[in-house]
Amino acid sequence: MECSLSKTYALITAAIGMIAAAIAAASIFFNVPGLAIAIGLVIAVSGIPATDVGMIPQIRASLKEYESCQGPSQRCRLNPLVDLLGKAASLISAGAWIAALALQLAALGFLGSFFLSWLAPFSIAAGELLKWTGIASAAAAGAVLVGLMTQVRAYEACRSHERPEPSPIN
Repeated sequence: MECSLSKTYALITAAIGMIAAAIAAASIFFNVPGLAIAIGLVIAVSGIPATDVGMIPQIRASLKEYESCQGPSQRCRLNPLVDLLGKAASLISAGAWIAALALQLAALGFLGSFFLSWLAPFSIAAGELLKWTGIASAAAAGAVLVGLMTQVRAYEACRSHERPEPSPIN
């Protein structure tokens, strides 16, 4: 049976693309639908807490499949904290974007009231600050995923050097 990490590479690449799309959607000024899309994308990458739904849990499962296919290794190891760091950064960005979305919706409500309309610029400014905090967290999650890709490549190279060379047929 041929052991391959191609599924893992595809999942990591898709997760990085989804994080990039989330950053692009969130970076537009005062954009309620863009923030909703960004929140959905980062939750799809990080997964729903306490479940195995999401890209990062699928990446972890794919790595475990490869490891069980290859068998145990004394020399080659993957750092399990890398995917947790990506998940944490994604959840932080989702939290910041949820708060920014709430502030932007509140600003829309303030604009509808003559007595509260003076609060709208403050709500918009606070929402923008939280939005950019979320963008920074999402960028950190993307960087962690790039680091995971590098680590998986090194792990694959290490495992390929562990395998014995096939003997030539005489």
